[in-house]
Amino acid sequence: SAAAPAPCWRAPRLRPRCCPRPRRGRRRCVQGADARSGLASPRRGPNKAGGRRRGGGRLFICVSPFLARCLEVSTEKGSVSSVYFLANGAKVYISSRKAEVCDETANRLQEQYGGECISLHADLSNLNGIESLVNSLPDGEKLDILVNNAGASWGEPIDEYSEKGWDKVMDTNVKGVFFLTQKLLPLLRSSATAEDPSRVINIGSIDGIKTGLFDAFSYGPSKAALHHLTRVLAASLVKENII
Repeated sequence: SAAAPAPCWRAPRLRPRCCPRPRRGRRRCVQGADARSGLASPRRGPNKAGGRRRGGGRLFICVSPFLARCLEVSTEKGSVSSVYFLANGAKVYISSRKAEVCDETANRLQEQYGGECISLHADLSNLNGIESLVNSLPDGEKLDILVNNAGASWGEPIDEYSEKGWDKVMDTNVKGVFFLTQKLLPLLRSSATAEDPSRVINIGSIDGIKTGLFDAFSYGPSKAALHHLTRVLAASLVKENII
């Protein structure tokens, strides 16, 4: 006789402590908010009332976006994270290696989405560039969110793959992330509390999980290293209210 089918079971959906179960009949996130972050959609614009959003669902990331100070390290064009923070009234610093493009991006984002967007150009693949960026921040500044979004890749046939290409990718994608986070720890600690921790967001890649399709032999390993570096940093910094 055929065996009875196993009962269908689904793992419970985990919810952070800061996000209590919404009341029955109410939406999990406020209208016009991103379902994952709780931040207002840039198309709809910021919350005119100001302050933390209220309602049946609270912010999925526990920041007060109208008071947040965010530094995003990115490539020349920036990313959607800066757009969301600016649209919600945060003060945002963006940084990339090319000064002219970084300045142009900061002006464009500020004009389009409001908020305050400040350009800090630096080469963050080496310690001199990292220290230059940290020293350019105003005295007494605090930092709520650090977004490590800079990335580099290098493609060559395996028989010709150069040390220069390997080092460029590893320096940008792994070494720079660690040492920038290290140098910014005093600013992250100054704004971190148990109720509202500081955040470090490292942008990885699917190529760090599975094999890529192109001859970029250092890119996938660098992203796999970044994924594990994120776990190691999280285990250490969570004790200081930095997650």
